[in-house]
Amino acid sequence: MELSPIPSEPVLNEKEIKWNKAVFSVSGMTCASCVSTIESCLSARQGVYSVSVGLIQERAEVKFDPAILTEKDIADEIESVGFTAHHIPFGENNQVRLHIMGMTCSSCVNIIESALSQEPGVVNVVVNLATETGNVTYDPDHTGTRDIIKAVEDLGFTARPADDKNDDAQREDQKEELMRLRRSLIVSISFALPVFLLGMVLHKISSFSILFYVDLTPGLSLANFIMLALTTPIQFGIGKRFYINAYKALKHKSANMDVLISLGTTCAYVYSVFIIIVAIHNNQSSVPTGKE
Repeated sequence: MELSPIPSEPVLNEKEIKWNKAVFSVSGMTCASCVSTIESCLSARQGVYSVSVGLIQERAEVKFDPAILTEKDIADEIESVGFTAHHIPFGENNQVRLHIMGMTCSSCVNIIESALSQEPGVVNVVVNLATETGNVTYDPDHTGTRDIIKAVEDLGFTARPADDKNDDAQREDQKEELMRLRRSLIVSISFALPVFLLGMVLHKISSFSILFYVDLTPGLSLANFIMLALTTPIQFGIGKRFYINAYKALKHKSANMDVLISLGTTCAYVYSVFIIIVAIHNNQSSVPTGKE
């Protein structure tokens, strides 16, 4: 008796398979090892084409064959290695809430909203100056949390995902920022107060007149040298962050308070240095005051 051959199942080409993409909220991850565990587990499962897990945003994006797997199967697989997973349907919850530091005025808000609105995949942006937060709605097929955070930081601000679980960390960041600003203020006052006294008060007191009549070199009095030495560290040390943020704002064809501060202080500083250079070049006994 001759047996007829059993017809074999057709082998589908990878391009012929209609892959589905699903996004899962994953909680319980603490480090890169957790990410590696989930990716290795899912990649070994039949029907899974690709896996991308984000530790910061606590998301897993899986491309799979719906003929073999379902979203529930994938969620169960993630939970089998010790994590909690929840399927997020497309069109829902594709929103990230950011904690944004460094904003000083409504211009900063406009800059962030305008720049993010031009990013591929960003659907809507709402930034709140008072709460230092930004809500960004985006298409996960074209962008993600990391890209959005990078776009904000390219503008000169600091951003991180805002989460109720991270309130303590956010308060700690704000505390550190306030401490840094306090130190900068103390240093600035320490340098600026002598400059103010030399420029506005001491020249009227006869006992300090030697500072203004003794020239280190023709055109450069001792008082002017001291003021130059004290203002330079403030201008380019304490003021460094204003220059950096101003550059980033101008690079994106916008202007903010950093641009205004940098422009105003730089003009005053450069003009003062220019006057001193002219006085030294002309070998004048004192810096010109503009009076005949």
